[in-house]
Amino acid sequence: MNLYRDVVAGDIIVSDDFSMKLVDDAAFQVDPSGEDGNGSVDSFVDRFMLQPTTFDNKQSYLRQLKHHMQLVKMFQLVSGASQGDITAMENAVSTYTRQIAWNFKNYEFFTSASGNPDGMVILKTYHDDGRTPYFTYWKHGLKAEQV
Repeated sequence: MNLYRDVVAGDIIVSDDFSMKLVDDAAFQVDPSGEDGNGSVDSFVDRFMLQPTTFDNKQSYLRQLKHHMQLVKMFQLVSGASQGDITAMENAVSTYTRQIAWNFKNYEFFTSASGNPDGMVILKTYHDDGRTPYFTYWKHGLKAEQV
């Protein structure tokens, strides 16, 4: 099993006990019901001690995301990522961010247990059926730890 830490805040924020679907090489869509399908959003939030947060508007969220991704970029560079890797990351994040911006009002937001304002903001929304929730995590802002 892998646990995933926010590379900025250092908190464990998800694990591969849950289905993690990579989308556009930018973000993981995580199903909170778990592999057995019996989990709930509340138990998922509790397990990773996610804290609800809010943004006044789309622009305030996008400012926070831009700041966070600058810190992720620094982490990736220090970790040995090439400039090509960084450019690919920035392009992927930009594409996925447009999808979030178009549907901003449909998201709920969470931070990690520490509440670090520089850390990843985790997004919750619903699939097209309007009933099946998923959480979004930025791929490049996660560091896997095998346990």
